[in-house]
Amino acid sequence: MRHNDLGFHRCIRLSWYGRFKKSAQKRGIEWKLTVDDLADLYEKQEGRCTLTGDPIYMNNMGYHPDYDASIDRINSAFPYMPGNIQLTTKYANMMKQSYSQDKFIETCNKVATHTLNQTKENYHG
Repeated sequence: MRHNDLGFHRCIRLSWYGRFKKSAQKRGIEWKLTVDDLADLYEKQEGRCTLTGDPIYMNNMGYHPDYDASIDRINSAFPYMPGNIQLTTKYANMMKQSYSQDKFIETCNKVATHTLNQTKENYHG
């Protein structure tokens, strides 16, 4: 594996990768990811959050920190491993927490629908 002088391997910042790996290990969560697994996923997702569609960044210099890339386990009962992760923005991952993908999306839809209905009632009422 060859790394460039700026601390990246392909599109993945190595310090970012190391921080997530160390955090998982501290929390007792098995880690089965390589830097290449994450680079492949980042490219597959075209550098966008799977939950919001927002761009995600490996380097927060000049960007809002909410758009920092984060690794979300789709099913929190399983390890960090290929097939059980998605790259998200930091804020989307913080909102999802340990909810299942389906429960999170269902809740987001309810919030959006309720808020839209409240707005319409207030506007027309």
